[in-house]
Amino acid sequence: MFQIGESLREARHRRGLTAPDVQKGIRIRERYLTALEEERWDMLPGEVYTKGFLRTYAEFLGLNGQLYIDEYNSRIHGRDEEPVVPKTLMPGRRRRARAQRRPPHLSSS
Repeated sequence: MFQIGESLREARHRRGLTAPDVQKGIRIRERYLTALEEERWDMLPGEVYTKGFLRTYAEFLGLNGQLYIDEYNSRIHGRDEEPVVPKTLMPGRRRRARAQRRPPHLSSS
């Protein structure tokens, strides 16, 4: 087990890069790079993006991106995430048909 954020920050410093330099190089916002370095997972836009950002950042720094993804998965495993597919579209669930409304002038009274 290693510290994801700390190792990213150290690798960036060893290469003499600032966060704005990295942002320009990989087009990931500086606030997200900082969130990765501080392991502030809640500040990232979702698990899929987090993993993509993590891999891209690590590989930009010459590190093994898959190693970082594996470490993230082992530490954050079991975290509740919103499903990518809305519950109404998940297999095994039927969508309710909307009741059709009659225009007021056609309703029988």
